[in-house]
Amino acid sequence: MIRELISTWALATRFGNVIAGGLCAPTLTEGDSALLLGSSKELLESTAKIVLERVHEEPPTKFPGLISRALEILKLHPKSDPTQREDLLEPVRKILGGVLQIAIEVNELRNERGTGHGRLQAPVTLGDRHSRRSLARCRTAA
Repeated sequence: MIRELISTWALATRFGNVIAGGLCAPTLTEGDSALLLGSSKELLESTAKIVLERVHEEPPTKFPGLISRALEILKLHPKSDPTQREDLLEPVRKILGGVLQIAIEVNELRNERGTGHGRLQAPVTLGDRHSRRSLARCRTAA
């Protein structure tokens, strides 16, 4: 089952990269960083929902819970036991914790400075450089 789920995760990642690639073309213009952040969060959310759908689970309503649950299913959550080698346990958990933290922090950035909230005024956005880095981290996390 884990192999099948990882295959599903890989498919979702390819799907997510297509979404992100389509929404966040390399010709990003000034002022599109809010869209880039919104799309980054959407990539993570869509990927996690595909994983939960595959195991017939209802997704949690809050983003951190959704990401955590998808990682638990895939045995990639920092609290899971990703390795049998005791000497590698802590470094592996830190790496997996970093993946979870990337997702949570990108969501926070998107909430404050990204698209998707029907704002009355345009958000003060990040620079293109930081927005592109956020998307790159999301692709890694997804």
